[in-house]
Amino acid sequence: METIIIVTHEVENFARWQEEFYAGAGMRHDAGIIILGVYRDLSNTNMITVISEAPSPEVAEAFIHDPEIKTVWERVGIAGNLK
Repeated sequence: METIIIVTHEVENFARWQEEFYAGAGMRHDAGIIILGVYRDLSNTNMITVISEAPSPEVAEAFIHDPEIKTVWERVGIAGNLK
């Protein structure tokens, strides 16, 4: 069963986040994660929502909780908690 992942977070700098996001394409591909859309809030362009698809809930959970992903999130300045 495919699983939809919706992640909303605020970043310190969208341009820096975007560079890292594109650089992580191979990592997402290897995990079977497909990006369906990236959206920015009109009133706060550093607030981002990413909608993606994973092959299963287990793959989604493993990817989101991967320590390497957490390191990337820290590096790109994700502010606050993920929603």
